[in-house]
Amino acid sequence: MKSFRNALTAAALACACWWPSAGCSSAYQAEHFNIGAAKESSQGARVIESLAIAPGSSVADLGAGGGHFTILLARATGAGGKVYAVDISPEFLDFIRERAAREGVSNVECVRGTFTDSGLPAGSVDLVFARCVFHDIRDRAAYFSRLRSVLKPGGRVAIIDYLPGGFLERIYGHFIPEQEILDSMRAAGYRAVKRHTFIEGQSFNIFESATE
Repeated sequence: MKSFRNALTAAALACACWWPSAGCSSAYQAEHFNIGAAKESSQGARVIESLAIAPGSSVADLGAGGGHFTILLARATGAGGKVYAVDISPEFLDFIRERAAREGVSNVECVRGTFTDSGLPAGSVDLVFARCVFHDIRDRAAYFSRLRSVLKPGGRVAIIDYLPGGFLERIYGHFIPEQEILDSMRAAGYRAVKRHTFIEGQSFNIFESATE
């Protein structure tokens, strides 16, 4: 019963955050995203470790939201690396800039993207990290096909997203079957190179360009 009450509370918070008439600030939404990303169940430290990010790498955090993983990625790349925080919301990007400055993280660059284009420079990144954003992209095969141009030789794309079946995922439609991700990425010109299963209720796959 307690877990059900907790789920209802989380649903109410999500409604307050997303319902347009609620008057919820962008900062509140960003913090809401960060709270979820920082939960133990998100396995943040293990996710970063599994990406095997080399010091000095360039990484794009696609759909950066509140920037929790942006900061983790920036620390993984080290001072000689760079992380592009990509989001369609200028308010979220402002939030990330302020947080990075506050925490002394100097290797984050914010990029305003759109639903059809990442806004990233060609040949700019070793890794694109897309956590819980794939389900929101409309024409996925076309989007990720265009995204191949921003990858450096040997570049990778890591995609984490909710699997069907969770309570909140069913309510808000924030899920996608894993096979749909694999099919979309194959259509976009990628091949799957690694699959992780340690995040409960989420798929985690890593891809490379199929033309290399």
